[in-house]
Amino acid sequence: MGFHPTLNADAEERTTEEEEGESKAHAEKARSIAERKFNGCSLKSALRHARRAEKLCPQLPGIAQLVTTFRVHLAASATIAGDPDWYAILQVNPFSPLDAIKSQYRKLAFILHPDKNKCLGSEEAFKLVGQAWSVLSERNRRRIYDLKRRIELEFQTTHELSQPVDTFWTACTTCRLLHEFERKYIGRKLVCPNCKKDFTAEEFQSREENAGSQGRKKPKGGDGLRGKNTSSSNFDSLTHRQSAKSSLGSDKHDLGVKFDWSNVRRSVRAKRKRKRGLDEGQFAGSNGTRPKTGRHGCDDGGKPDSKLVAMRVEDSDFYDFDQDRTERSFKKGQVWAVYDDDDGMPRHYGLIDEVVSLDPFRLQMSWLDLQNNGDKTLVCWESYGFHVTCGHFKVAKKTDVESVNIFSHVVDCERIAKEIYLVYPVKGSVWALYSDATLDRDENSSPEDRRGYDIVVFLTNFTEVHGLSMAYLERAEGFKTVFKRREIGPHAIQFLGKDEIQRISHQIPARKLSGTEHSALPKESCWELDPASVSVV
Repeated sequence: MGFHPTLNADAEERTTEEEEGESKAHAEKARSIAERKFNGCSLKSALRHARRAEKLCPQLPGIAQLVTTFRVHLAASATIAGDPDWYAILQVNPFSPLDAIKSQYRKLAFILHPDKNKCLGSEEAFKLVGQAWSVLSERNRRRIYDLKRRIELEFQTTHELSQPVDTFWTACTTCRLLHEFERKYIGRKLVCPNCKKDFTAEEFQSREENAGSQGRKKPKGGDGLRGKNTSSSNFDSLTHRQSAKSSLGSDKHDLGVKFDWSNVRRSVRAKRKRKRGLDEGQFAGSNGTRPKTGRHGCDDGGKPDSKLVAMRVEDSDFYDFDQDRTERSFKKGQVWAVYDDDDGMPRHYGLIDEVVSLDPFRLQMSWLDLQNNGDKTLVCWESYGFHVTCGHFKVAKKTDVESVNIFSHVVDCERIAKEIYLVYPVKGSVWALYSDATLDRDENSSPEDRRGYDIVVFLTNFTEVHGLSMAYLERAEGFKTVFKRREIGPHAIQFLGKDEIQRISHQIPARKLSGTEHSALPKESCWELDPASVSVV
């Protein structure tokens, strides 16, 4: 029998037509189901069947418009802070620029216009898109909506962080660095952040825990680590090594279990008292005024070192901030900011373990060290001499303190685990940022030569998704420690992304003034800042 190519081509064409006919029939059936689900208010199911119909037969008349219509209705069914998710309705990312929103609005309005789209629900979808544009295109309405959205997202993030997470500890088989992961990763192959080598996550446990009964208390220093057949000495070396790795790039005294305070540079600021009638160049350190010392400006017992360099600090105009850091101000469980020795700003943190006595003053404290988790950006930042003051901090070395002068203020932070604290700016707090000129200077210059700050007040709390919004402050004319907003209005609000958090230098204790303290105070909102935390200009 001979070969007839024409007959074979016709057969293939008929087969293709039959397949297309079947696909179109299935697509029409899926579309019918989608419309029925939409009428029954099952929006997710309606969109799923509409997308299936579009996949089966993209040329089906009106199917693309139907999918777009259902997407708008599904987005409108979700609310944030009591308002519709206008960004989701326009199918753009939250806080997108106005140009992107405008372009997407025009596209959707063209697709959903009732004169061109006769699909089920298209008229309502067109109205929703118009409402979304009216909110997001008007500056004041969008600013209020964005603020409510940020607050809601922050609440959701905080709620998620407050939920307990079951974790376990494992060690990299190459560099032996300990890591903490959620328990769902047990037995999986992971990549070590330190050496970048693959390893299988196996639960780690010290020998003391293996040998003890289930009801026995966990050994001190083990911190609840679990594993199999691990010796005590090996366990101790691993925990110490983890502490050193997590502090990579910080001061040298943080890298080991023991460190020497003797070779560390000392500094102090003595506060000049106006009421004692001191001369302009005289300091009152020996006349009852408390000097200010840094974390390193004390010996192993937290006592002020005798070799201190005096640095003048202005008196505040109205409020005496020293009354907030007296001996009776300290309570167990508080986290306090501690002055450092670069320029005397409060960049270190300490957890009060116990107040032993008030007279003489003595307390037990644990330093909080930054957990950089091998983040190259943070390591590089600290290697340039910039101390990172925001992020996750872990309880580290304990020490006895016998001087109140190393402390600045109580830190508003959140305890998210047994020995982990989260430190980020909160709404209404005043902080110092490293200025652009400071960041542009030569990295080989000394830390003292590279210190320059912008002072800001934060208008929202920090979120991992959107960072912070802030406004710049400037000194009020005629006052030494009173600051006011540099600009007023929506255009004056700036945003600090989560990737720019390392720009934050330190918090400045501040009190918002009522305006009745002095007749010369500006009419706008003013804050008085603690002069001990403001760099001398």
